[in-house]
Amino acid sequence: MFTSSANMELPRSIPPGLRFRILFLHPFMLAAVLPVFMGVVFTVVFSSMTSFDVFKFKGGEPRVKAVITQVRRTNDKENSRYLYAYDYAYQLQDSVMRTGTSYDFHRDLPSDTVDVEYIPGSPDISRIAGMRISPFHPALALSGLLPALIGIVFFFIAFAKGKKNLYLVRNGILTEGKVISKERTSTRINNRYVYRITFEFMAGGTPVQAVTRTHLVDRLLDEAHEKVVYDPNDPSKANFVDAMPKSVRKFFDGESVQ
Repeated sequence: MFTSSANMELPRSIPPGLRFRILFLHPFMLAAVLPVFMGVVFTVVFSSMTSFDVFKFKGGEPRVKAVITQVRRTNDKENSRYLYAYDYAYQLQDSVMRTGTSYDFHRDLPSDTVDVEYIPGSPDISRIAGMRISPFHPALALSGLLPALIGIVFFFIAFAKGKKNLYLVRNGILTEGKVISKERTSTRINNRYVYRITFEFMAGGTPVQAVTRTHLVDRLLDEAHEKVVYDPNDPSKANFVDAMPKSVRKFFDGESVQ
């Protein structure tokens, strides 16, 4: 049998720093932010090595002879092979000397003269036939947005979890409960599996079961009974105090459970 505590006056006053930590500095939030950060960095870095002008080439563009002016090995690799930059110059009927750079793996060109494709309405946009207009295709840069979008989804899920915890800390009833089952999920945080924990406690003389997810399972199994805080309006909305940030655990140290 579990009994609820003589709780301090509700709602509790939560310092601004603690509110911030509850909302943003818990493991699920940090796990959500990491893929967003890495995805954005990946996209920014590879965006500098790509050109969306590639989509302007539809096939069948006019060609002109160009002269190779320089061949340079870049620091960019694909499948462990270096990419080379081929600088060239060409003229159209307007007699304007234009220059460009195309990219490919190393080639033994038969001569210094090559065929260059250009966009009729934008003749400064060109590439050596059969080569790339930039080291990498824009799809590579855009692929970094996928983990970022997944991270954003998890961010909102984590934020909702943080809001729930903040509400419980402000308005929840403190009692004791115990774990009655645990189920390992496929999610990992810091190389530790997240578990779906079902626990039970008493609310108003009625046994209630609730569910939480955490990778800090050891904290919830080190004692027969653990502190639980639940929503008096909906006791199924509950969480272990030990499943929350360390600052929350310290916050509840001064509130006893009978």
